[in-house]
Amino acid sequence: MPLRTGALLIGVVALMSACNLGRATSPSPSLKASPSTPPLFGWQYDGSVRVNAVDPRTVVLADGSYRQIYGTWQGWQPRAGGPGARGLSPYAATAISRDGIHWTEEGALSVGYLVPVRLPDGRYRGYGNHSQAYLSSDAKNWTPEGPVHYPEVANPSCGIRSGPISDVIVLPDQTFRMYYTCIGGQAVPSCRPALGLCLSYSVIKSATSKDGLIWQMDPGVRIDPASGPELLRDQSGKVILPGNAEHPRVVVLADGSVRMFYNGSDGTWSATSVDGLTWTDRKYEGISGGDPDVIVLPHARLRLYVNGFLGLPMDFDGNTVGENQRIVTYVYGPVRYRVSIDPNRVFNGICIGCPGLTAPLPPPEYVTVTIEGSGPLVTLSAIGYSVEGDALHASNPRVFDLVTNLTSPVKVEFSPSSGSPPFTARATMTLRNRIAFSIVLVANDGVTEELTPLRQSLPPGAA
Repeated sequence: MPLRTGALLIGVVALMSACNLGRATSPSPSLKASPSTPPLFGWQYDGSVRVNAVDPRTVVLADGSYRQIYGTWQGWQPRAGGPGARGLSPYAATAISRDGIHWTEEGALSVGYLVPVRLPDGRYRGYGNHSQAYLSSDAKNWTPEGPVHYPEVANPSCGIRSGPISDVIVLPDQTFRMYYTCIGGQAVPSCRPALGLCLSYSVIKSATSKDGLIWQMDPGVRIDPASGPELLRDQSGKVILPGNAEHPRVVVLADGSVRMFYNGSDGTWSATSVDGLTWTDRKYEGISGGDPDVIVLPHARLRLYVNGFLGLPMDFDGNTVGENQRIVTYVYGPVRYRVSIDPNRVFNGICIGCPGLTAPLPPPEYVTVTIEGSGPLVTLSAIGYSVEGDALHASNPRVFDLVTNLTSPVKVEFSPSSGSPPFTARATMTLRNRIAFSIVLVANDGVTEELTPLRQSLPPGAA
């Protein structure tokens, strides 16, 4: 579990209650659709789980409640001579919940951070980062089981981003499959380290085991950005957005298929599989935030947890960097309206920590915003996050209104600025100055508020 304070590019995809924005709420009731109209499904924001926390791992207990293992810090220390802060004394802790939203904290986990899996006999096995497995009847109190022989332990490119193991599932024949991360190659050969952009990209691999302790690598690669959509390219084939595939979390759905959620460079991605080896439908979920964790709910619904600097201006005001580093949850299920943009469209004018670049400001750019569904009038606006510091020590972001604030680094205009679903609008973005920044489009129907981050390209001259 590499504890980290979030990515430099941040944004939120949320469906928030206007009465309780950014705060934990009860799951919304299922929306009824007419017999001739299938329900519209999407991600709905369902609250902040806890602050000063990252990398949740959730198991379902025998009584249907949940226990979650996560990483946290004892405090934060400002960086000397610069912006940002660093976490002090990281440790693992647990919490318990009946609904997956409201949690009772249980304190530190004595054996350190574990990746848990429920065994066929009802017990739990926890995999540590130091080749040690543990057993438990409740996923809270653990006893050593014995050593784990991880795959590719001699490969220096594996395990450096997500540890030696990211997730384990139990197969129908009661054997095990593990998913883990390795470095796959260079995404952008001329990528500049000073800009905070990755020189290499990561891939997801897998291994199988009969007993869950001795592992053999599966042939091939499960998710390779070099052959998929995670590395965004222009029409000439040139990479304009680095991509990663790391930190996978895998669940078996009610129909027997398998769904994987994983980190990309710009947020949470997913893929589906029949056999757990060949993965299709790889797509960006429109959720910025890392270290996804997911549990299956009834009626084709999912609950997703991610961590990062998330929220609206009211969430940031007066908070420390540790309080803004939080775990939040979303539910995939029926929604009244859904906002989307073309996932291949990017905003090309953002400069990430690049004061030495002197290229002229680019001309205005635009994206088409599609609002599906029905219901009352939806009004569009935009906010932006300006971040100081590097990706590992980012300070609290400053939040701008990009439509009305004349001092904001980016100006955003909508045409039209409101409408009754379904409708489409054009969002035109004009860069006013160069700054580390991210853009989030906001839709509000008076009851719920949905935030959709824009994908952003490399800075000019970085590739």
